[in-house]
Amino acid sequence: MPTLLGVDAAPMLLVLILGVTNGMLTSSLLMRAPHAVPPAQASRAASLMVLSLNSGLLFGSLTSFLLHSLLCDCNPFLA
Repeated sequence: MPTLLGVDAAPMLLVLILGVTNGMLTSSLLMRAPHAVPPAQASRAASLMVLSLNSGLLFGSLTSFLLHSLLCDCNPFLA
């Protein structure tokens, strides 16, 4: 399979940029959510945001195991 770039710097830079922007976006949303609801609901909104973030990360990683097992027809925990 041909490679698009012969150096590792470009993919590493892309991962760095996506990681920084994703971290900034996630942090700003987690800080902004409690202020977007009435003060009595701020704690519940913050907890719901954290629960949603963790649930998305969990289901995303579980989906990767499922897709890996379907594509390679193997046990993803052993291969």
